[in-house]
Amino acid sequence: MMKRKARKGKLWRRYFSQDRFHGNVVLNFMRFPKGELAAYGRSYHEAAQRLVKHIAASHYRDPDACPIVFLYRHSVELYLKAIIHWGNSLLRLNGNPTVPHKNIFTEHRLVVLLKSVKLILKFQKSLDNWGDSDFGSFREVEKVIQELEEFDPGSYSFRYPITTRGHNALPHHFLFNVIAFGETFDRLLRILDGVATMVYEDFQLQAEAHYELQQMVATGP
Repeated sequence: MMKRKARKGKLWRRYFSQDRFHGNVVLNFMRFPKGELAAYGRSYHEAAQRLVKHIAASHYRDPDACPIVFLYRHSVELYLKAIIHWGNSLLRLNGNPTVPHKNIFTEHRLVVLLKSVKLILKFQKSLDNWGDSDFGSFREVEKVIQELEEFDPGSYSFRYPITTRGHNALPHHFLFNVIAFGETFDRLLRILDGVATMVYEDFQLQAEAHYELQQMVATGP
């Protein structure tokens, strides 16, 4: 066991380390990965955008759409989980029951995650009046995500051409415009990014106020 631990990452460092600075990355440097869900979602979104731009500007093959849809979908999933994580922290801070999830990190069904997000936004009174022409409310976001979920309920339909049972992953002659898809989900993800930031900042502000109140009580007049 000790030898395995000592060797862990040895080949990784050997083949993927470079003297040059550009290209180096550090992951999990904060040691709080739950707090990085939205950051990961943003990276997947930006990767999807770059692939859409490539398709828009050059020749492409039909299967080139698959990693694009997967990246957008995964970004949506990460943002929803970020909202739930910080939303649950906000609910606990206010003495409210958290949203009913055994483990959001093993859940990949977007419609299930959406139900929890809805409860958090309902607590914040933020379900409506978002001021966006395309997604003016949570319901507008929900409808588009549900449409994606109909064809990709478990995040497998655009990763494999067949299901685990050997059936078609998508309906025959499944036609759509991947550029239009990207444009729609770009707008939707900007909304989710804003919502995730709002929930996070609300929790931070209330947690700070709660801490300061506790300090005042502890120290006395």
